[in-house]
Amino acid sequence: YRDYDPIPFWELIHFYIRSGNIGGIISFVGLAGLVSLPVWRVFLTGVLFIKQKERGLAVIAFIVFTLLVVSFLLG
Repeated sequence: YRDYDPIPFWELIHFYIRSGNIGGIISFVGLAGLVSLPVWRVFLTGVLFIKQKERGLAVIAFIVFTLLVVSFLLG
């Protein structure tokens, strides 16, 4: 393994779907689920703070949520 040939994420997903590699698809779904759990937790915490009328904490939670989403999009 002297040369590393990076494969874009979406090409790899399409390859797994075309080849019927269920194990690869399941592993990517599981990984996406594990990565998304903290993001959902922060978002739902913000919603909970809004329902409890804790506006300051809700603003902080949504700022953290925004930063998490931006960091995932930037890589």
